[in-house]
Amino acid sequence: MNILMVAAENGTLPGGKVGGIGDVVRDLPPALAATGASIQVVMPGYQVFSKLEQAELVGHLDVPFGGTVETVTLVKIDTGNGVDLWIIDSPLLAPQGAGRVYCHDPDSQPFATDATKFALFSAAVCELLLHRHFGVLDFVHLHDWHAAFVAMLLRYHSRYQAERTQRLVYTIHNLALQGIRPVDGNPSALKTWFPDFGAVDHQIMDLRYPDCINPVRAAINLCDTIHTVSPSYILEIQEPTNEKLGFYGGEGLDRDLRAAAAEDRLVGVLNGCDYADTPKKIPSWKRMLAVAEQAVTAWSLAEAADVHTLALSRIAKWKSQPSPTCVLTSVGRATDQKLRILREGLTPQTSSLAQILNQLPPDAKLIMTGSGDAAYETFLFETAKTHDNFLFLRGYSEALGTILYAGGDLFLMPSSFEPCGISQLLAMRAGQPVVAHAVGGLRDTIIDNETGFLFNGANPRAQSLELVGTVAYAMELFYMNPSRYRLIREAASKVRFEWSKIAKQYRQSIYV
Repeated sequence: MNILMVAAENGTLPGGKVGGIGDVVRDLPPALAATGASIQVVMPGYQVFSKLEQAELVGHLDVPFGGTVETVTLVKIDTGNGVDLWIIDSPLLAPQGAGRVYCHDPDSQPFATDATKFALFSAAVCELLLHRHFGVLDFVHLHDWHAAFVAMLLRYHSRYQAERTQRLVYTIHNLALQGIRPVDGNPSALKTWFPDFGAVDHQIMDLRYPDCINPVRAAINLCDTIHTVSPSYILEIQEPTNEKLGFYGGEGLDRDLRAAAAEDRLVGVLNGCDYADTPKKIPSWKRMLAVAEQAVTAWSLAEAADVHTLALSRIAKWKSQPSPTCVLTSVGRATDQKLRILREGLTPQTSSLAQILNQLPPDAKLIMTGSGDAAYETFLFETAKTHDNFLFLRGYSEALGTILYAGGDLFLMPSSFEPCGISQLLAMRAGQPVVAHAVGGLRDTIIDNETGFLFNGANPRAQSLELVGTVAYAMELFYMNPSRYRLIREAASKVRFEWSKIAKQYRQSIYV
């Protein structure tokens, strides 16, 4: 079985992981290779990965794009894990600077820069498919909207007619990000990238913006198998979104997803976790602060900001105080998905986050790291200014994330929705119980009051109140019933979602 994976991220490479896609594309291919499958992965180079010392230049490729011909570089990297890793690179794949996986655009032009970048990348992938560079493939596996243009080109563009019947698998990692762009009349539009695309079929159009294409909808309608990364999430996305109730559902694509389910094209297989890197021991508080200080110092050298100044000041103050008896941690993007429930409230002082901080015992502290939406970053910064027991680290580093997973006593993951989630798996493997919203993959990976703590709620306000109460309950167990809490920690550390088992499920239910 010969499989090609197409993705924007790959945690195999330094700087190649931004979110969960990077973990999956790093860990799943070698697990599949161990089952006897031939696995190849292709991703953009972002003007960094093609220049790595181990990168071997294969050649250059001419790609029809934007009414002209763009020449891209193709390199191969030996990963040493039985997987062929191909890198497609061009200055156009790093439009906002080398190494930036995702770009930022004004609200008036969402996805514009990234859509153009990934459209070029996808066109290059299709050229390689046309020339049989990857050999005869059983499946081309596309990850999230960044790779969805491959499905559109193979199914509709006349240039790739010879590849029209290629079997395609599409994995939904985050249904909320759909890469919607105009059909025409914009520098970042389908007909600008591919002037000879031909007639635009209804299946690739956005249902809310009739003059736009929707790459995610296109992939859902055009691919042979649609995969979501947990069994519970597959049920949630077939229901309409209702943001007033805090239910994100199918993000406007529930009808297409129900149709895919009716055609037996919708499959839910949970993500796995790499347990070989399980931390061997719990780091000391002094070590945790040192790693945090190193990260913030590096960020502050690159960007002078009040948020970094406050973080360094708080770390210095904490270093002079006794070690806390309980450390709460949280690692994740500062987005509506991850933080809406924490921000719920009229002001930062009445948010659920503030309430949690106010009710913590005097010798407990919370450390959060992440970046993303400016409004949520500001919310966390303002909360940190008024709560001495809270350290907000605006940014992310692997070393920092690893030590927070390993060193905490209680992990917070109150996502409004969660296709699968990786953070809860990493915290649990280190023996850190997780407080999580009982949705999607969180519900599939955590057993309430046995391996962690789950909360619900009929709307965001109720979810906020439930979160506060659940943290309070966990804290009561931690302090008043330490033997019971220790059993939960031990149970969490023994949970296993091995990629070796997940890979077999892929072969049985996806690659069939």
